[in-house]
Amino acid sequence: MACDQNVAGDTRQGESRVSSYGCAPFWPQPGPEQLYLLTLDTVTDLDLMLADLSADLDLFLLSSPNPSACIAHGDTFISLRGLAPGAYYVVVDGFAGAAGPYRLQAWCPLAPSTPLTPTPTPTPTPAPPSHQLFVPLFFRR
Repeated sequence: MACDQNVAGDTRQGESRVSSYGCAPFWPQPGPEQLYLLTLDTVTDLDLMLADLSADLDLFLLSSPNPSACIAHGDTFISLRGLAPGAYYVVVDGFAGAAGPYRLQAWCPLAPSTPLTPTPTPTPTPAPPSHQLFVPLFFRR
């Protein structure tokens, strides 16, 4: 999986290997799961979202392929800022045994492909205001 990628999947095609995660031990996850590897090359902001669901599926982000290495979880959305470079594991798992199709979207909104370098822009200096002099005029009749 990569940033700005959209993946269709179905947890019914997976196996149930994990029933709880370290970051959400109170969420029973005995349903089948699917795992995706996401590699980040630079410090990155990450948004993950599940869509097109027909079952109660949840998202988990792990720093290693171990459920105790869970760093974030969400019902259908995870948003993290400033993730360090490295390998992460995105898991789609079924709450209370749920299983079904989904669409997983990953965005890295502030991860430019090339570093941005500010370019100075010259600012024109405004001319000083001109002073107008008014001279009273006298008319004679």
